[in-house]
Amino acid sequence: MSSSGSSDGYTRRAENRELERQRDIETGTKRVRQTFANQFTPEYYDKIRGNFDDFYMPQMDRQYNDARQGLVYQLARSGLSDSSVRSDKYGELNEQMSLAKQQMQVKGEDYIQRRKMDVQRAQANTLGQLQQSADATGAARDAADAALTTSQAQGYDPLGQLFTDTSFGLATQAELERSNNSRFNTGLFSNNSSKSGTNVG
Repeated sequence: MSSSGSSDGYTRRAENRELERQRDIETGTKRVRQTFANQFTPEYYDKIRGNFDDFYMPQMDRQYNDARQGLVYQLARSGLSDSSVRSDKYGELNEQMSLAKQQMQVKGEDYIQRRKMDVQRAQANTLGQLQQSADATGAARDAADAALTTSQAQGYDPLGQLFTDTSFGLATQAELERSNNSRFNTGLFSNNSSKSGTNVG
């Protein structure tokens, strides 16, 4: 056989091996993508978002209730339970709750986006390994392992303190009014209502 014929035969074998390798990669790619698609469905993300809310929302409600109870106590202690100050303070607390809910909504959306990025990264890593190995069966196995690992529940960041002390200054307000030194007089504590002061009640 001539050297030219040997060269042609080697080239054809190499081409066939490469074609087979590409077919294996294509098959493996389909298996990897299908594995991740089956695992990370819209229902999966709905579930982990629900878990996120189940973790944080009770804590938020507990903080709100504690803050409200503390405010009720401080208003009563300061003699402001039936004043316009009470409405103002409740309004402040409710505004804080509304803002906290908005922030939690954004935080939840960010959490889901990070999980999706983790999934994309795991899938890309598995496909990268497939490009090197051209092992469709091994890639399917790796994809199943990676999907399982990535789907595991992750920890949550601490919630932190959401509500500032809306009762701050109530005792001072009451004391100043009793001594007629308050800049803004609610009219509830003044010893002499005819003395100067701006009535905001």
